[in-house]
Amino acid sequence: MMAQVIRRLDVSAILSSVVSLALTLMLLQGCASSVTGQPGEIGGLPTDNSTVGVDPTNGDSLQIIQGIDFSYSERDQDASYDPASATSIILEQSDSRISGAGARVDGATITIDAEGAYILSGMLTDGAIVVDAGAEAKVQLVLDGVSVTNSNGPALLVEQADKTFVTLADGSSNTFSDTVDRSDLVSTENNDRDNEDATIHDAALFSHDDLTFNGGGTLNVNGLSAHAIVSKDDLIITGGSYMLRAVADTLQGKDCVKILVGSFDLNAGDDAIASTKTEDVTAGFVVIDGGDFTITAQGDAIHAETVLRATGGTVDIRECNEGLEGAWIQFQGGEFHVVSIDDGLNAASDYQTDLSLEISGGYLYVDAEGDGVDSNGTFAQSGGTVIICGPTREGNGALDYTGTATINGGTLLAVGTAGMAQGVGGGDSTQASILYSPASTIRAGTALVLADEQGAVVFSFKTPKDLSSLVFSSAELEVGDSYDIYSGATISENDEDAFSSDGTMSGGTLLTSFTLSQKAVLVSADGSVSEMPQGGMAGMGGGPGGRPGFDGRGQILPEGFGGGSRGAFDGSVPGNREETMIYT
Repeated sequence: MMAQVIRRLDVSAILSSVVSLALTLMLLQGCASSVTGQPGEIGGLPTDNSTVGVDPTNGDSLQIIQGIDFSYSERDQDASYDPASATSIILEQSDSRISGAGARVDGATITIDAEGAYILSGMLTDGAIVVDAGAEAKVQLVLDGVSVTNSNGPALLVEQADKTFVTLADGSSNTFSDTVDRSDLVSTENNDRDNEDATIHDAALFSHDDLTFNGGGTLNVNGLSAHAIVSKDDLIITGGSYMLRAVADTLQGKDCVKILVGSFDLNAGDDAIASTKTEDVTAGFVVIDGGDFTITAQGDAIHAETVLRATGGTVDIRECNEGLEGAWIQFQGGEFHVVSIDDGLNAASDYQTDLSLEISGGYLYVDAEGDGVDSNGTFAQSGGTVIICGPTREGNGALDYTGTATINGGTLLAVGTAGMAQGVGGGDSTQASILYSPASTIRAGTALVLADEQGAVVFSFKTPKDLSSLVFSSAELEVGDSYDIYSGATISENDEDAFSSDGTMSGGTLLTSFTLSQKAVLVSADGSVSEMPQGGMAGMGGGPGGRPGFDGRGQILPEGFGGGSRGAFDGSVPGNREETMIYT
C-alpha cells in the first residue's frame, strides 16, 4: 500500500520520455577541504554568478551557466549564535518548555512563528517542530541533542520563512524520523517531485522555502515514508555530519543543492542527491565544492536537471544505477570513485539540449556496467585524471558520446568492450591519444604497461575486468615517438586503483609496438596505426537516461534498480535492510 502512496506518477513526464525514447531509437537506426579566500570571494569560491574554468562550446549553454548562482552567502557559512538572546526550547512529549519569545506549544507540536534564533534539545516520540514565521523571516534552529519522530507528517516542517538555518551544535547528535505508515500520506495526487504546488510533505525533514545546514554536530534522518530531507527551494550545506536513510531520495533540493563541506553517509532507495526543477534553466543544479561522501543509491548517486558541477570533495559511490547525471556535467576537482550498474557519468536530459560533459581537473575513477562516461552531446577534457573501467558486455562502451570528443590536457585511460569502443581526439584536440584493440581479450587481473623507446613507463594499469579495447591520452604521448605495450609485467609503483604514470617494470609479454604517427590513432594488434575516425572504431551515441526499469537502451535492469534520468523505488527500505535503517 505504501508503495502506491509514495510512488510518483507524472503523466506528462512519462509522455515526454516516450517521445524522447522514440526519437532516440530513430536516430540510432539512422546511424550506428580548506580554501584560501581572495577579494570578492567567500572561502575561495566566487560570490557572483561566474564560472570556474568552464568554456562550453555552445553559446546558449554558456549563457545559461553564467546565469547560475553557485555561491554561498556569509550567513550560510556562519554557525555562530548567542545563547543569551536565543529562545530556549526543551522538548518533552507532553510537557515541552519554552524560555523566550517566538514559539508556542500545542501538545507535541512546537511552532516557531517569528524571526530569531532558537536552541532546541530533548525528545518528542511522536510530535513535530514547525516553522511558520512569515515570508520575510530568517530563522535559525540550533539543534543541541534533539530527537523527533512523527507518525503524522515531517518531524521538522518549514511551512513558511524566507530562509531557515539549521545549525548543528558542536558535538551534538540529532535525529529526525517519520514512519512507514504516515497517516497524512493518503494519496499520490500531490505527491510529485516536480509539482510546485505539492501539498504532501513527503519527507522526514521538509521545507517549502530555502534551507541551509551548518555547524559541527551530527544529523541523522530516517525517511521511512519517502525522502529524508527535501527543500522546495534551495538546499545548502556548509558544515556538519549527516547519516541519511530514505526509501526515496536522501537530499533533494528543488531549485538547487549546494554543498561546501561536510561528512555524508547516504543510503537512498532512489537518488542520493537530486535537484529536480525543470522549468527554469538557472535552477535544477547541483554543486559539490567539498565534503566526504559515502553513497549507496538505487537511483542516481547525484542527479541534476541542469548543471552538475564538482570542484572538490572525496566521494565514494559504492552502488548506484547511474553515478553522476545532468544536462551539463562539469568535473573540475575532487576525488570521485563511482561504481554503477548503468552509466558512471551521463550527460543527459529530457528537457535541455546542447548537452556536454567537461573534465578540467580532479581525479575520477569509474567502474560501470553501462557506459563508463556517456555524453548525449560533446565530451571535452582539459585536465585531471580519469580512469574508466567500462562494461564487459557489448552494447555499451567505456566512452560514449554523440558529438565531438576533444582532449587538450589531463590523463585519460578507458578500458572496455570493442564493439562500442570510441576514442578521443576529435574537434580541436591538441593532445595525442590512442585507441588500442588487442588480438584477444585481456583477462581481469592482468597488468598492462605502455612504455616509451627508453623503456620508461608512460602508464601501468592492472585491469579489474576483461577488456578488448583501450583508450589512452596524456601529455607524455609525443607524435613521432615509438611505444611498446606489455602485459603481465611487474610494476614497482601503483596507486590504490592499480594505476600509475611512473615507476619501473620488469618481465611481461610484448603485445605490440607502434609509432605515434599523428595525434589520434587506432593501434591494431600487429602495431599498425591508422587515423582515428571521428567517434572511434564503432561508436554509437548513447541515449538519454532511461525510464524506471530500463537502462536507456531498452535493456532491462536487474530487479531493484531504476533507470536513467529518474530511478524507480518500490517503497521499501534500501536493499530491504530495514533492521539497519533507524539511527538514533
